[in-house]
Amino acid sequence: MAAGVVLTFLPLAVPGSGVFSAASALLVVGITTTASRWWAGRFGDRKDPRLLLAPGLITCAIGMVCLPFGGVILLFGALLFGGGFGLLQNATLILMMGRVSKSEYGLGSTLWNAAFDTGTGIGAFSFGFVISAVGFSWSFFICSALLASALILVLLDHSSTQD
Repeated sequence: MAAGVVLTFLPLAVPGSGVFSAASALLVVGITTTASRWWAGRFGDRKDPRLLLAPGLITCAIGMVCLPFGGVILLFGALLFGGGFGLLQNATLILMMGRVSKSEYGLGSTLWNAAFDTGTGIGAFSFGFVISAVGFSWSFFICSALLASALILVLLDHSSTQD
């Protein structure tokens, strides 16, 4: 959801060009997402990937709050959002694969990707209505609150993994 909001609406929320532009912020998001995925993968191979969920959500939520401000704060927010997003992508995929048998890895991967793509689309679509009602800044703040509220699900999840 949050990725759909960022990719769709950040260029409209922070118009302009140059170093402190939405284009630069999206580049920072892409680079930090890739780097944090790599780090999270190594972490997940050695320790429980669930340990990445809360930090990923918190980091994404803080980054989301910073994005509509522009300037250095925009780039700082992009750094945080991308870093947290990479942690979450990697950790949730590892957890999904741990909950299916090895013969169902294709199904697990398909479900994860379908959920990701659906969330991206639903986020962009639904926040179009939110933005028309409250504007860009408040919409990014609301999205941040939704990200933070997902911490409740992390705390409630006691599922075991499949061997």
